Amino acid sequence: MKKFRPDNITNPNDFCSVTAEQIYAATAALDNLVAEMETKWGVDRLPTLVSAETAAKFGSAKAKLDAAIFGNDAAEVTKRASVMERAWQFLDAEATKRNAKPVSVKAHIWRDDGGQVHAFCKTNAEACAYAKDHKDVITWTFPEIVRIAEMFEDGKLKLLSSVKRTFPTSRVSKIHKKLDDKIDF
Repeated sequence: MKKFRPDNITNPNDFCSVTAEQIYAATAALDNLVAEMETKWGVDRLPTLVSAETAAKFGSAKAKLDAAIFGNDAAEVTKRASVMERAWQFLDAEATKRNAKPVSVKAHIWRDDGGQVHAFCKTNAEACAYAKDHKDVITWTFPEIVRIAEMFEDGKLKLLSSVKRTFPTSRVSKIHKKLDDKIDF
C-alpha cells in the first residue's frame, strides 16, 4: 500500500498532517529500493525466485507494513519500512545466490492497421519493464490476450473460437460487431 505525498492540490486530505508526512518520509527510501529491485528483477517477480520460506517471510513483512500504513501508525510504519528494506535486499541476495537471472525483456512487436505499435510479452514482469522504456507503445501480456479471446466465448461470439479450433490455420483479420449474419457457401 503506497501513501502519496501530502500536498494541497493532489492529496489535500493529508496536507499538514504530521502523521501523513512521517509515513510518507518513512516509506520514500523503501519506494526507491522497490523501484530499483523491480527494474532489475521485474515487477512482482523477485519473491518467486527465492525459497518458499523466504517468500513467506517477505509476504508476512509486507502485510505488516501494509497494516501499519492502513492503520495510520507512523511509528509502526517507520519500523516496518526498515524491515522491508532489509527484506528486499535479502531477496536480491538470495535470488543472486540461486543463480536467478534479472528480467530479460522479449517483446513481439506489431503495428495495427491504424499505425499504433503494440508489444506482446510473455509475463507481466517483462511487459512492465518494456512499457517503462516504450511509453508510446501499447504493451500486452499473452495472458491478457487469452483473457480477451475468452471474452468472445460468450453467446454468439463463441463462433470465433469454434472457427479457430476447426480451422487452426485460419486468420482473424476483422471483427464486425454483428456476427449473426448468414454465411453463404
